[in-house]
Amino acid sequence: MNSPRRLLAGLVACAACVACWGVARPATAQSPCPAGTLTFGTDATFPPFSSKVADDFVGFEIDLGDAIAADLGCRSRWINSSFDGIFPALLAGKYDMVLASVTITPERRRAMLFTDPYMNAGQAIAIRKETPPLTSIEALKGKRVGVGLNTTGQYLLEPIPEIMLNKYPSVDLALTDLRTGRMDAAVGDRPVFRYMIRENFSDLTLSGQPLNEEQWGIALAPGREALLAQVNTALARLRANGRVAALEAKHLGTADAPGAAAAGAGFRSDRFVQSIPLFVTGAKWTLILSLLSFAVAVPLGLLTALARLSRLRVLRVSTAAYVEILRGTPLLVQIFFIYFVLPAFGVALAEHVTAVLALSINASAYIGEIFRAGLESLEAGQGEAAAALGMSRAQALRYVLVPQALRRVVPPLTNECIALIKDSSLVSIMGMTELTRTGQELASRYADPLTIWPGVALTYFMLTFPLTRLSAALEARLQTGRSPARHD
Repeated sequence: MNSPRRLLAGLVACAACVACWGVARPATAQSPCPAGTLTFGTDATFPPFSSKVADDFVGFEIDLGDAIAADLGCRSRWINSSFDGIFPALLAGKYDMVLASVTITPERRRAMLFTDPYMNAGQAIAIRKETPPLTSIEALKGKRVGVGLNTTGQYLLEPIPEIMLNKYPSVDLALTDLRTGRMDAAVGDRPVFRYMIRENFSDLTLSGQPLNEEQWGIALAPGREALLAQVNTALARLRANGRVAALEAKHLGTADAPGAAAAGAGFRSDRFVQSIPLFVTGAKWTLILSLLSFAVAVPLGLLTALARLSRLRVLRVSTAAYVEILRGTPLLVQIFFIYFVLPAFGVALAEHVTAVLALSINASAYIGEIFRAGLESLEAGQGEAAAALGMSRAQALRYVLVPQALRRVVPPLTNECIALIKDSSLVSIMGMTELTRTGQELASRYADPLTIWPGVALTYFMLTFPLTRLSAALEARLQTGRSPARHD
């Protein structure tokens, strides 16, 4: 009697488990963050909305994104990216959404999904205080105007040929050129301009009312409609409970009040000293990235040189094409292709992998030509002597030709390493916080490029100067070693 009862109880328990699993499974499938994390893309050079302090992201949009993730029961993760590459990265699946002061426009709506607006903004005109007011787009005709690259300020003024437009990677540079007189005006997001003028551009002012009305929204890739609906619901809850208003008061506050740092133009030694630890951290990553790429590029360049000197025509032609393509296209385009285009073909690489791959492949083309020149500079008798000793071509290369060529190419290889350190600045387009990106973030956060960029330049000099001295010393030593006494 007990056995049937136990069997029945077991069947009921199994049925209950199956039912519970069947109820819970759709909830998991509908979860906004199946892995427990929502990933946001941002450009942390846009205070007071998004900036970076050491390894921490701060600002109104950072807190808003964290609040949305928490409301949906998720953790938030932030990925820093240059604004001109942020949308290709979203469409390539690098993150779940972009929260980076993105204006909702018809053109962008055709390519991406947008949440309900979280901020009403508009484009404003900044001018020097001593110049006559410029209060409309008509007044900008015939003027030199600075705007941020790929911003709605650019799109608003670009169709007007009478306006001489200069595009800058960050708006603090546009304001700097306005201050120095290169520009007659700058156009950008009013909240950001108010912040920067308050912080460090007290000799500038906003002129007139906003040129237009704009609304900012969170961008998602097509196909994420379910996540879009959940984020809109979370935004509505955060507005209703007063959280959005509290964040606006915290970060935007009385934006027209003068800031403690509003000292106008000039080098700020206190701020420079304060930034030194961040320069050191950025320099560390620049050096690691450059040396790792160089270590990959040298053997790859040697193989390229040997292939170009091969007796096989197909090998010579293919490696010649490899070298010419890499030397004939900008490194920035190559980085952009690997990081933003390849994911469309199913090849999605992390930013650090992309950086090393792009830098090492690009450098290998130049290093290959250095090795080829070194090998071809050797006397023909060296190879003939090796053959006379019974060496194969591979043995002659390994034991005779390559070791001698290495002595001749060490100085130009050192110069290529120096160039690679400087070229590594281009990976900042992916948002990697190496030295150049560190400078961009600090200059925007403090609205003080006149202090930050000299510090960045000095740090690069300190990285490359020892290598230039090493190259000169090696060249002098090798030149001495190449002039032995001749015995007739």
